[in-house]
Amino acid sequence: MWAEAISVPFRAPIDTRHVPEYRTLIKRPTDLGMMRTSAQEEKRDDMEAFKADLSLMVDNCRTFNCSRSPKLVSDATELHSIGMAALKRQRDLTTPAQAMLRLSRMVLHMLEQLPPVYHSNFNKSPGTKEYNQVVKTPMDLSKIKDKALSFQYCHRRGVLADVELLRDNCRAFSAQRQPNLPPMADKLVDHFREQLEGKRAELDEIERNVGSWASKVQGSQANTPGASHPCSPPAATNPSTPAAA
Repeated sequence: MWAEAISVPFRAPIDTRHVPEYRTLIKRPTDLGMMRTSAQEEKRDDMEAFKADLSLMVDNCRTFNCSRSPKLVSDATELHSIGMAALKRQRDLTTPAQAMLRLSRMVLHMLEQLPPVYHSNFNKSPGTKEYNQVVKTPMDLSKIKDKALSFQYCHRRGVLADVELLRDNCRAFSAQRQPNLPPMADKLVDHFREQLEGKRAELDEIERNVGSWASKVQGSQANTPGASHPCSPPAATNPSTPAAA
């Protein structure tokens, strides 16, 4: 909007020294300069709030200039249309990235909240020669955490598939060697299922917003977009309190 020639009268506050009646008519003045400053200072991350300010600017212009300058009202209305179109383009670009970030944070939080006994037993696969002969696709909580941090989950089914793979690997390797572990792995799967089910509404919204990324998810395969995708959000931060290993 700022680049439009018609935006010039709307870039700064009205000088009430020359137009004192403006204060009487307009109780909540705003302008593109104020909106730009808020964005630059990161005070605004809510598109709805930005839309509200843009509408307020147009309403103020209409209230004050309807009889004084119909052309100015027309320009303000056109700016509103330009701004709304720009917001739609921005939303189309950022919505999938925001959804990915929300899902990543959700998985990290679920991992953080796991009882320590799960981290003690399933944080890292053994990685021994014997283990690798039995288990062809290792999976552990550390790998799930890394995948969440690098945005390799677009759907709850990918998260659950990895936890189920961890369980299946545990059954294959530990049923005879450490028979206490497979039942624990079963409980881990049950725990994740319950957690994901409890967040069904939020996950439904996230998965709707992931957009084209969703088509890249195939169970637990590592072919999801990840951090290299051009629209990936900034790197997810680790929970403030690391999960116990």
